[in-house]
Amino acid sequence: AQNDFMHLLNRVSEQYNLGVTVKLPTEAQWEYAVRAESEGPFYFPAEEMQEHAWYGERWETTGHTHPVGLTLPNAWGLCDMSGNAWEWCQDWYEQNYGLTEERLREGVTDPLNDQPGFDHVLRGGGWRSYARYLRSAYRSRARPFYRYGDIGFRLLIEDNP
Repeated sequence: AQNDFMHLLNRVSEQYNLGVTVKLPTEAQWEYAVRAESEGPFYFPAEEMQEHAWYGERWETTGHTHPVGLTLPNAWGLCDMSGNAWEWCQDWYEQNYGLTEERLREGVTDPLNDQPGFDHVLRGGGWRSYARYLRSAYRSRARPFYRYGDIGFRLLIEDNP
């Protein structure tokens, strides 16, 4: 199902001659974007979580996804990177985040696990998530056909060379 989605994105880009490639971010790209050069567990101070994220400990204001942009953005202007909806990544899930000893020796810092497996990576946490699942480094996974009200996606648009 997710591969069909990614194929559809590429076909739309080609058919409308957009001059760009539209795809899901890799897990490494997603984490780079959420952190926006921050170094803490979240891209915001923990005491400001309610201004930056929809999550399970805010039941009075959650219970569903919200339009993007109602929370404060990260340092690069990206909103709702934590909470609101888990976001699919291109990568198939593997326990060690794709950084095998061989890849580390080769100097790989931006891995993509494109070897088919059972689950794809989900990042960011959703409106039903506890705060600990909103950490910038937290990883989850789900089968590509899994659907729920707190799973979504964020598109990456790259210029074609």
